[in-house]
Amino acid sequence: MKESELCSAAVYRLRSEGWRVHCEVNVLQRPADAVGRRGDDLIVVESKRSFSGSLKDQLLTAWSVADYVIAAVGTYPREENLEWCRKFGVGLWVMDGGVFTEWLTPNRLVEHYGWSRMKTIQMFDMMESRGADNVGGVPTQLGIGPAIECSTRCEEFIKTHPGCSWKNVFAFVPNHYASAASMASAMRRHGMMDVMIRAQKENGI
Repeated sequence: MKESELCSAAVYRLRSEGWRVHCEVNVLQRPADAVGRRGDDLIVVESKRSFSGSLKDQLLTAWSVADYVIAAVGTYPREENLEWCRKFGVGLWVMDGGVFTEWLTPNRLVEHYGWSRMKTIQMFDMMESRGADNVGGVPTQLGIGPAIECSTRCEEFIKTHPGCSWKNVFAFVPNHYASAASMASAMRRHGMMDVMIRAQKENGI
């Protein structure tokens, strides 16, 4: 089963449990497969065909913003991976006969990391307001993803606010970046400096 199919099954289960869910929501500048909100709680699910080192890294990153973190895998994990999940309080769903079976219930994380969590929630709310329904667990492709969507919003803001600084753009444009500097660095690769210079020239700035 493909990762995208595993993610779709995980999203279905989350929604059946009352979570509002979006895929490819950024967690520390890396898109998570599925992020859900239910009341004030935030849950992150990362899906993989099998348990791996990269999956562990993603799950630990998810703890920076989430109340609950779940690994959704397509094959039975080894005992050492079960122990790893128990150690870090990670929930575990295993695909069995086309549906996920819960092997481990996730622990609730008490301590939250304010700025990172706020940025993830901001992006989640933005996607929800736009009715986004992305598919998670797919490889990143050129022209697809949060940075492309962010560049479109940046271009709109810059054209209507010629002479603005990157601190202004960072403050007023919904984004998933940790700072104005990181946002500016990423947006330069999408041609935003040319857009900024052109807007200034057109408005005599």
